Amino acid sequence: ILKNTLVIAVLAVTISTLIGIPTGWAFGRRRVPGKELLMALILLPRMIPPITFALGVARIFYRLDLVDTHLGVALAHVAICAPYAVLVLSSTFEGLDERVLEAASVCGANVVRTFFHVTLPMVLPGILSSIIFTFTTSYNEFTLTLMTYGPHTITLPVRTYLAVGEGYWEVSSAMSVILIIPSLLILFGIQRQVQPEKLVGGFK
Repeated sequence: ILKNTLVIAVLAVTISTLIGIPTGWAFGRRRVPGKELLMALILLPRMIPPITFALGVARIFYRLDLVDTHLGVALAHVAICAPYAVLVLSSTFEGLDERVLEAASVCGANVVRTFFHVTLPMVLPGILSSIIFTFTTSYNEFTLTLMTYGPHTITLPVRTYLAVGEGYWEVSSAMSVILIIPSLLILFGIQRQVQPEKLVGGFK
């Protein structure tokens, strides 16, 4: 069960980050027509109860045979994880100092070298912040998982719910503790490497 939960969370984080980086760059560094409207649409899944679209997601996934697959459950989680990634990373890229990028270009660095040696270290705190939000969201997600899981993809939140329904309060209490531990370990580990005040928005 823990393996399923972690695999799904890692997949959701990976997909959300891959979506969030280019989208955040576009929102943060480019003039996008209707930017506010597009951002509102991206954040819409976080503004409405998950059950309102979880039924529709489950229906589509049943047709695509994505129910009871790690990828399918992870894709369902991306609907509520990706908005966090886009929001955090757009703020991070917007906070990049253009003078530093121009200085790298003047010193002869090409686009690839500028990205890996200048841009990436500057936005890394924002990326780590995005990972924290998306991982904890996916790891603890219940509603969307309940609509798309199966015998092979049951996760800790769903198993905890089932244990409570079956009257196994001691088991559900132990699972609740397990749900908390990974999030705390990730948070403490990142705080040791990155200053907390730089987690959101990157370097100014």
